[in-house]
Amino acid sequence: MSLEANSAATVGGGKYVGIGIFLFACLGLALLYPYNAIISATDWFEYVMPNEHNIAGVLSNANFIASLVTTFIILAVASPKEVKETPRTENPKAPPIRRRSSVFETFTKGVKSCMGLHARIYIGLLLEAVPLLVFAIIYPTRGVATALSFIVGIGDSTAQSGIFPLAGGISPRCTAAASLGSATAGLASGLLRILTKAVFPDTREGMRLSSSVYFGIAVIILSVCCLSHYFVKKYKQQLTMAFFEFEYAESTKSVLLQSEAIKKI
Repeated sequence: MSLEANSAATVGGGKYVGIGIFLFACLGLALLYPYNAIISATDWFEYVMPNEHNIAGVLSNANFIASLVTTFIILAVASPKEVKETPRTENPKAPPIRRRSSVFETFTKGVKSCMGLHARIYIGLLLEAVPLLVFAIIYPTRGVATALSFIVGIGDSTAQSGIFPLAGGISPRCTAAASLGSATAGLASGLLRILTKAVFPDTREGMRLSSSVYFGIAVIILSVCCLSHYFVKKYKQQLTMAFFEFEYAESTKSVLLQSEAIKKI
């Protein structure tokens, strides 16, 4: 393959690679955006619950505990122990006896069979979007806000357990794109909160409208992220081939450049 043909292949595959990176950046954004959206709206929670102390810390701790516990549960469920076979000691020629699975092993196998990568992503995004929609509609109390933040933590870990394995199965560039999307979640939610507060007046009605618009836009963003996952799932094979061809062309181009440099010497 010549250097010119290799460059043309790189450019052709680069279009699909760029689309894939954008889709996984959106999925990465969906992981931490709901949590940052809640934390960035601390002024609204303090306005609604003026007598509550350190409401931001309470919501953050609820989200963290839920995320941690859910991660441990997913690790246990996604890695069930294999059923061991015990040989018959009295008759070596007899077939081995399969040890009966425990209740936990049966449960984990059943959950694993119906909780694939794509199912975990859809369920996680749904668990993240519903609390934000509730925040956009009601005046939350401390208990309700804590429970909703807890649910967001569950959704975060559930979606994360599907997004990063999915990205890693396609290309390391997809994993990097998902990490980049997660890194920009705090900045995006903070800028959106500043914008919504600047548009509406600093009154009780203005605070209510700004928070409703703020959480409503957050739900729309999660919907776009869910749509991104739909396209990744639908065109996974094409994306995998595009990343493979792009990376192969890049590596071949590097080799050709080195060969031409050696020839000039």
